[in-house]
Amino acid sequence: MSSSKETAHIAPYDGINFSLWKLGLWVLLEQHDLIGIVQGEELQPDMNAAGGLANADAVASWKPRDCKARGYILSTVEIPQQRILIDCTSANQMWQALSAQHLEQASDNLYDLQARFYQYQFKEGNDMKTHIADIKAIAHHLGEVDKAIEERELITKI
Repeated sequence: MSSSKETAHIAPYDGINFSLWKLGLWVLLEQHDLIGIVQGEELQPDMNAAGGLANADAVASWKPRDCKARGYILSTVEIPQQRILIDCTSANQMWQALSAQHLEQASDNLYDLQARFYQYQFKEGNDMKTHIADIKAIAHHLGEVDKAIEERELITKI
């Protein structure tokens, strides 16, 4: 399982902050060479025709890496979101479940996101960096649901 020291800097996924959570998790996964496991590029090795393992060494290498990736995902996801992971048996299945949930929620909130972008105004008390970061975050969310904001629109909004 992952140590809390390794995951303490990652904002836990709460069902809303997918992009921020993914950023922190992805760095951790890259540090441990686990991206391929999570993305499904490195799948569990298959059985051979006789039902035996085609490559026992590959399985022995893959299983602990998958377990480590599952531990990182699970330890950075809040309990309500963990419920959708109960039936997942691999890190890739966990990733697919969380990504699908995020895209479904983002699609449901498309019009709200667009309204937030176009109605966003400078908030008194914020500095310019925060203002720009807030606008870029909304634009990023729109891009995730294939409603990308063109750069000139973003510059105009800022």
